[in-house]
Amino acid sequence: MFDKKILVIDDSETVLKTIKTFLEIEGFDVIVAHSGTEGFKIAKDEIPDLILTDFVMPNLNGFHLAKLLHADSDTKDIPVILISSKGEKVGDKFKELTGIVDYLVKPFSTKQLKEKIDNLFG
Repeated sequence: MFDKKILVIDDSETVLKTIKTFLEIEGFDVIVAHSGTEGFKIAKDEIPDLILTDFVMPNLNGFHLAKLLHADSDTKDIPVILISSKGEKVGDKFKELTGIVDYLVKPFSTKQLKEKIDNLFG
């Protein structure tokens, strides 16, 4: 049985598949969503232990998704890690504005991803 459930939201099938495979090997239960809108619905239904979300997505991007999650009583306590190619330009500012707990800069290694998750879950 998996200890922690992680929701991964990205509009890139390649990114989703890569992260999902790595996290499952690490022992996590992984749910994927292909858009911010789908991710928000899944987050409310599943209440994962962590959400990893891309920043640039059509319709509901990572910034607006994080704000919605943080404002919703059901999802406000779920930690969110933003994944962005925009780098530290958006990461630190988004921590203030959206309540994300951390961010990863694309491209990132699985080692960097693991470190961010280990920092959250100990």
